[in-house]
Amino acid sequence: MKLFTHNQESHKATAVLTDRCAGCQECLVRCPTNAIGFNEESWIVEINSELCVGCGQCERLCPFSAIVIEKELSVLESQLNRHYEASGSVFLSTQETKPMIKTFDAALFEASRCLECPDPTCVKGCPAHNNIPLALKNLRAGDITGARSIFEETSHIGSICSRVCDQKSQCEGACSLALAGGEAVSIGALEKFIFDNSRGELPKSETPSKKVAIVGSGPAALGACYRLVEAGITVEVFEEKDYLGGLLNYGIPDFTLPAATLERVIDELSTAGVAFHTGHHVSDDELELLRSRFDSVIVAIGANIPIRPKVDGIESAISIDAMDFLVRYGQSIRESTIEYELYGKKILIVGAGNTAMDVARVAKRLGAAAVSVEWVNAKFAKVRPDELDEAIAEGVDVRFQTTLVATAGRVATLVNTSHDDPSKLPSIIESSKYTEEFDLIVMALGYRKGGDIKVVDPQYTLGETPSPKWSSSGILSKNHNRNQVIGNASWLRERKTRAIAPIEDQSIYAVGDFLYGPATVVEAMASGRNCADRIIEAI
Repeated sequence: MKLFTHNQESHKATAVLTDRCAGCQECLVRCPTNAIGFNEESWIVEINSELCVGCGQCERLCPFSAIVIEKELSVLESQLNRHYEASGSVFLSTQETKPMIKTFDAALFEASRCLECPDPTCVKGCPAHNNIPLALKNLRAGDITGARSIFEETSHIGSICSRVCDQKSQCEGACSLALAGGEAVSIGALEKFIFDNSRGELPKSETPSKKVAIVGSGPAALGACYRLVEAGITVEVFEEKDYLGGLLNYGIPDFTLPAATLERVIDELSTAGVAFHTGHHVSDDELELLRSRFDSVIVAIGANIPIRPKVDGIESAISIDAMDFLVRYGQSIRESTIEYELYGKKILIVGAGNTAMDVARVAKRLGAAAVSVEWVNAKFAKVRPDELDEAIAEGVDVRFQTTLVATAGRVATLVNTSHDDPSKLPSIIESSKYTEEFDLIVMALGYRKGGDIKVVDPQYTLGETPSPKWSSSGILSKNHNRNQVIGNASWLRERKTRAIAPIEDQSIYAVGDFLYGPATVVEAMASGRNCADRIIEAI
């Protein structure tokens, strides 16, 4: 094949394969550094290696595989310390552990690493599609309020999402720098800095003419609240618990999501006129009553039925569900009503996902030893890498390819597994069984859809084929994070968050985890916003 190249170093080739280039100029319009030009005589693109930073965006999106970029990535290196180290004992600590940006200068430097890609893959990687480059551009100009307003066009709960999102498989995983094998822009830390150092304000409608009821107060409900309030619609929220926020309140410890952060979001909505009713259970019958009183009803009760493992003796064992554990013991730390009954005890957590790590880390803060077992291979685990690293740094004993098969009183029978294929379930190695004593067993295997509202079993459907806009962005290339293709994961989230399930007559809608099962906070929030947009258009 013929090559056109400006870089003569063979081991760092920057080249255009002239027999493949069709002159479509998809690469030219998306190059963030204007390193690509167009030769009208030969009708092919040309690359200026001096301007090229090696991000590989052109190579990933070329429909004809006509570009070869082997140049080393040449961008500013991040100065943010992303490595967590537990400094001393974490006993009773509620201090946040996620790396953060503390000064405006540090934020400016990190934001300056953004290439401002014309077709930013980070935006597609974000389930809410935050306009990240534009927000960071405002930040670099010193306009932190403007940066916040850009985020709020698609997400009002950036103070929460920035703390709990799995950025490595979302916005940061889809960052051009990460796709090129480098360190992504610290989008989560920047979003957190922007929201923590600015204030949002919602308009309060004086004469609202339409009313919407929302059942549940988790992230899907909050996402819907903000959009409806912006449209001048009266909103009433019905929450069966005595506290608001759903899993954001009881399911995420303060060292990840401080209670004050959630309280600010709730207060902002209350000030804008949202009426919150706690301790209010909504049954099938009351759902029908709400439909008669409101223009629309959104069911956002999440996926809250715990998955119980089939383990001999588990029902008679000293066991507790993960959420029950977090509500009881997490709240005790938050409210300084310390439960010392776990001090010096040994706890077994069945599962090693994000919730399991939260349980284990809360246990450590109450003076207990925590052992987490997960039967899958570590490289296939769904836990956030940063959360896993933080748990291990704090002394949690995490055992992958290990599972619980039986209990008898305080004695647990554990066994090793074999797991080499993520598409298949692990297999038990019978000869590897051993016993170990524990004072408490916590089930943290996740949750499924369910609850008392049985008027519907909501389903979502959407086309399986990515749109041409997605295909041409380069995000669907084979770039992996935790053994999943970043682009494929992004497209799956896109399908879910755009799905809306109207029930019966377009007046009742299912959203978030209640619609498509357990997902992430930002996916639920985006689902709620999309549902609100549908309602705004309808009424």
